[in-house]
Parts: sequence; C-alpha cells; structure tokens
Amino acid sequence: MKPKLEDRRVRRTKKLLKESFIELMSEKQIKDITVKDLTEHADLNRGTFYLHYLDIYDLLNQLEDEVIENVSMMIQDFNFRNSNQSTYLLLEQLFEYIYDNKHILKTFLQSHSQGHFFNKIQLLIKTIGLDTLKNLYQESDSIEYTLFLSFVSNGVIGVTEQWISDGMTLTPKEMALLIDNIINHGAKILIQK
Repeated sequence: MKPKLEDRRVRRTKKLLKESFIELMSEKQIKDITVKDLTEHADLNRGTFYLHYLDIYDLLNQLEDEVIENVSMMIQDFNFRNSNQSTYLLLEQLFEYIYDNKHILKTFLQSHSQGHFFNKIQLLIKTIGLDTLKNLYQESDSIEYTLFLSFVSNGVIGVTEQWISDGMTLTPKEMALLIDNIINHGAKILIQK
C-alpha cells in the first residue's frame, strides 16, 4: 500500500508551523518555547498543532529528520563507484544545501539540541561512508575504515559548524574545494599557496 500523500493545506500548515518554530528557536531556548507561543506566532490554533505533532520536541525531531533524510538522499544518490567522480561534487551539493537552509541549520547549531542533531549527521556519514569505503578500498582493515570515517566526519562537522558560526563568508563551492583538499591532501593545503 502506498503512503498517503499530504494535501496542499496540510503541507502549508506544517510549513508555517516549522517556519514559526525556527524563528522562535532563534529567539529563545527550546525548553522555553510552548505550543501556545508557537501557535500564536503562526496564527493557528493549538488543535491544529496537535493534529501534526505530539509536542515541541516532536516537531524538532521531525525537522531534524527531514534534514537528515535530505542529506542521506544526496549522499546515497552520489555515485562513489565512479572513480572519475570527485567527492568535490558531493561536497558542493551538500554545502549548497546547507547554505540554502542556513536559517534552520544555524538554529540547530545554536540550540541545545545541537549535539543530538550533529550526532545524527555523524552516524549517517559513518553508516553510508563505511559501505562506500569497503567497496572502494577492499584491501583495508575494518578498523582503518572506522577511524578514517571518524576523522572525516568529525572534521567535516567541525568545519561546517565554524563556517556557519563565521557567517558563511566562503561560498559553498569554496567550502567544497577546501574540504575536498583537506580530505585528499591533509595539511599540505597549508603550504600550497
């Protein structure tokens, strides 16, 4: 059986609730946001909120899961088996997505849910990355895959957090090139200029 598609009104209502929630998260901590605050901000009634979400944390979790799903689809759609296809192309797509969704991601970064959200991203990178590395580098040991992915995922997340915190002064293309060079060449990028 196919999942039931949401009608336009439901999508519009959820979008309004999510946008209002993101605005409120930029103003105060999540523990201080009430359903009443949110529905007043969105100009909707509380019953409408409860048709779609259990509570504020359910809304937050669904927002995080949407971002994770979008990132997951980008990574899975990327053809790592094609050796001519640089990881730069995937990184560029990911940084474009981050840039296009900077309001929500900046809010996640600044909120108290930050650790939870970035743990989900890190798990995603490690899960998909492990399978990819095993296909590309079959001669390596499992511990090498795991350590490399831990290094890369922590690095990419840390650099992305710094980029967002610094106001995204580099373009997504510049970020993709930088990260691709760091992954492929390490500290050598510091002496190339």
